[in-house]
Amino acid sequence: MWHQPSAFGRYRIIGGIDGDPVCLDEETEGEIAYLDHENKFKRVLIANSFFSLAECLVELPDLIENAGGDAERVTSEQYAGLLARFRELDPASSGKRGFWDKELRPSPPDPAKAGSAILSDTFSLQ
Repeated sequence: MWHQPSAFGRYRIIGGIDGDPVCLDEETEGEIAYLDHENKFKRVLIANSFFSLAECLVELPDLIENAGGDAERVTSEQYAGLLARFRELDPASSGKRGFWDKELRPSPPDPAKAGSAILSDTFSLQ
């Protein structure tokens, strides 16, 4: 994979995030991770299993729908609640500095949109 050492053979690519391969890790009994191509393909845990990733992803559209279909209208408090739910579903990937903690972060202060939050560009909903 990408001219990497044979140790990378443990990964089965199932998708991608901004050019980083999203993989099923066969050596960890199916954890889902992405390999950060800008950081020497460092492994970043996304979910403990495909099932826990699916559970988290199912929650996202509901949050956006409850904000009138506009991610820009979701409040920081609503995102914090979603992150708390993700911590229940998959604690390893949702803790401090975990994948979801980084993905569900408040937007920079904007007086016109006080209290709003956005999904980072790497994991946008379309």
